[in-house]
Amino acid sequence: KSQKGLAEAMGINESQVSRMLKGTRNIKVDEIPKISSYLNVSLPVTVAADRLVKEEISQRRIPILGEVAAGAWLEAPGMNPLSEPGEYVPFVPADIAADPGLFALRVRGTSINNIAPDGSLLICVRYSHSGRDLDHNELVIVERQDPDGTFETTAKRVRRNNQGAIELWPDSNDQRHQAPLVLTREAIGDDAEVRVIGRVKHVVINV
Repeated sequence: KSQKGLAEAMGINESQVSRMLKGTRNIKVDEIPKISSYLNVSLPVTVAADRLVKEEISQRRIPILGEVAAGAWLEAPGMNPLSEPGEYVPFVPADIAADPGLFALRVRGTSINNIAPDGSLLICVRYSHSGRDLDHNELVIVERQDPDGTFETTAKRVRRNNQGAIELWPDSNDQRHQAPLVLTREAIGDDAEVRVIGRVKHVVINV
């Protein structure tokens, strides 16, 4: 195996591979399967926020509480934090192992596939445990609860527009998912409640 061969497999030049190996060039999500195929490995890869990070192992177990929509909204009956999770994240990056309130959700859909393809795991910290305000364009888990007690979730980037309204933006190359969900009362319903329940710390991509 060589840098030249890896460059050819990834469809980039050798200088970009050199920068990648030195840690000065980010690895794009769609490049991960190409690297995996060339190196003949199949490993989970962790993406922290928007950058690829070195995988580190922790003994802590993070429960997978259900699925989250990478589209519009997804009814989430399995996201009861008091229920016994059926699965756990296979490893935990050491840089977040000590964070309280960690949980994981499996992505369903393509509206954030630039960073989290369908089937990925989002490792999150509960917003109530995070101790700070949201950052512009941060990837978050949002919950909408209806008066009848049912609730839905979605994973999006959060922004505030010029009128002060909160917008939930996709991060996708899918042309069906390019417009934001604007959190106005008209859009979410008069009696529904919407809140951020988690901020995404890492993405686990199975390649």
